[in-house]
Amino acid sequence: MTLIKSTNQAALDKIDEIRKLGLTAHISLPQIAVIGDQSRGKSSLLEYLSKITFPKDIEMCTTFATQVVMRTASKFHANVSLSPERDGCTKLKVPKKPNEVSDVISHAKTLLMQGTTGATVVKDILTIELSGPEYPMLTLVDLPGYVHTRSTGQAVTIVQDIENIAETYIANDKTIVLAVIPANKDFETNVVMQKVEKHDPMGKRTICVITKPDLMDSGTEHKIVEVMSGRKMELELGYHLIRNRSYDDCQADISVELACQKEKTFFDKKPWNDIPSNNQGVESLRSKLQDILYDLVDEEFPKIKLEIRNKLAKCNEELDVLGPTLDTEHARRALLVANTNKFVDTVRPLIEGHYSLLEYPYEHYIRAKIQGLNETFSATILKTVSEDEISKLDIEGTISKSRGRELPGFLQHEPFVALVRETIAEWNKITKAHFGMR
Repeated sequence: MTLIKSTNQAALDKIDEIRKLGLTAHISLPQIAVIGDQSRGKSSLLEYLSKITFPKDIEMCTTFATQVVMRTASKFHANVSLSPERDGCTKLKVPKKPNEVSDVISHAKTLLMQGTTGATVVKDILTIELSGPEYPMLTLVDLPGYVHTRSTGQAVTIVQDIENIAETYIANDKTIVLAVIPANKDFETNVVMQKVEKHDPMGKRTICVITKPDLMDSGTEHKIVEVMSGRKMELELGYHLIRNRSYDDCQADISVELACQKEKTFFDKKPWNDIPSNNQGVESLRSKLQDILYDLVDEEFPKIKLEIRNKLAKCNEELDVLGPTLDTEHARRALLVANTNKFVDTVRPLIEGHYSLLEYPYEHYIRAKIQGLNETFSATILKTVSEDEISKLDIEGTISKSRGRELPGFLQHEPFVALVRETIAEWNKITKAHFGMR
């Protein structure tokens, strides 16, 4: 069991390293993504699972993905980071105790939202790493909560932006969808379950966590029992019920441990005690999610390694095509000369008309094209010296205007030069056009 646990932790750590490198756009990774409407119990669920208190700035929590990485260790350790890194990340304090994590998260969020206007969705990921003896081996990606209308100060496109960032995760067939819905809202019309039906129509990779059962109207509890039975929607990973901290609990700032005790007391009462214990309470949920992630990683990790090897091999092939590294001026000059000579050797037969030396289509026969262009050029020039054009020349007038000191009966060469110039005046434009000159 210890060996299996160690192997699973090593695989999870490798996957998290790949995610930190920002390679999720190229490699699909196994993960558990938490989706739900805003203010419907997602933050409380994360607090339960991670045993830390998150900042209460709800507006900021809806604008980017938060990755919570939990690992088992002999003593507490925490780290908060941004991916990709931003200016100031190195100044983030390393929390020494669980109650210091919240302030560091707030600082990281401030860095994350720098340069944005209003509540704007960003693609960066806030990563919270927690390790200690009480933590499971579990990684969750908490996605921005769905909103249905834009509030003052929020980006005009925030509703669609949140849907887009959530879809990049839940549309991935390697993602386990943890759908959070409140017990006191209608199940059938909940937007979260509509997204589940769209991206996981067979219900094979979704677990539904129902929150806030204590807020249900008296006498309506049977509706949740019916939902959890799977009669409304069958989910292979099933349903789970948790009780969030109440408003009074939040005001009193009770600890996660005390909240879990109150939750247990709540579920000991009717009708909740009719629900199997492995489908209720945050402690059993923590174990359940860990097992689900283990199974997913065991199935997908060999495929990920193969995919990375294949992509690496392809990159190496593309690098080999580019040739050796040019780290000196001499190497760069030598490559330029070699490529120039190679180009000349390739083009020379096409220019000289030795087409049988190469296997190129007719449109690349340069000498043949030049011959055709020259013939067209010659025909165009000849048109300017045709008998009709010559007859239009004022020869007598040119001789009369060009008289000089010549003897009677003799002509100077100036009239001839003037007539030639007049005749070939158009040749300049024709010749430039022939050689592609302007």
